[in-house]
Amino acid sequence: MDKCIKKNQSISYNTTYVFYTVFIMFLCVCLSYCMFMLIQPLTHVNSSGTFESYFKEIKSEYSEQYDLSWKIVKSSVKSVLNHASPESPAVVLLLGMKENEDRINIITDKLARVIAISFNETLPEYKDFDLNNLASISDYVEVKHKIVETISTSVEWNKHHVLVIHHLEKIPAKGAMAFHSFCDHESAPYKNVVYLFRASISEMPLKEDIQLFDSIATKYLNQIWEKDLDQDKRGALISRLTSAVAMFK
Repeated sequence: MDKCIKKNQSISYNTTYVFYTVFIMFLCVCLSYCMFMLIQPLTHVNSSGTFESYFKEIKSEYSEQYDLSWKIVKSSVKSVLNHASPESPAVVLLLGMKENEDRINIITDKLARVIAISFNETLPEYKDFDLNNLASISDYVEVKHKIVETISTSVEWNKHHVLVIHHLEKIPAKGAMAFHSFCDHESAPYKNVVYLFRASISEMPLKEDIQLFDSIATKYLNQIWEKDLDQDKRGALISRLTSAVAMFK
């Protein structure tokens, strides 16, 4: 009888050991999967066909806007949407008159939603980031830290493909330098992302011309940032932010 008891105890011990071993292995597999998903690069689910159809609706709704601006936005976004591993992020600077800010913000919001849906139809979210909230911070290092933290968290943890950055003109150039690496044409840390920058200006072009759009944007950013950065650093930053300039009336 003692032998039976010892045998049963042995079987119970072995069963418990096997159970905990399997349980621990299961936890390790789950943890490994979660870590794998977190470090995976962002990939889009839908083709650009979804973007095309929704974009056409927005363009039709706001047909009074420059046709060139729609072409610039579309081309920039598709440079990311059409490639599983794009070479660089899409960086679009949307400029408009201060008095029309509300309308342009609505257009920007609709564009951001359409782009987000085109990336992931089941999770059509985007990050809305207003730099006006950082304008009162005098320490530019803190401003840069908050920008880096916001973008990194949005892309890596929340899996946002679209970031809308409002009031670019509100922060000093040394703080805006945080965007330098994120918008780099070759070595940006996140390339499957669309950045929509918003800024208000006091003049609009007299005609539709891509060089004129670029010239107005470059002149404007140089004027507001010339006191904070030397010409070389300022030029490098502005060249990244003005790779695609669209004007909205």
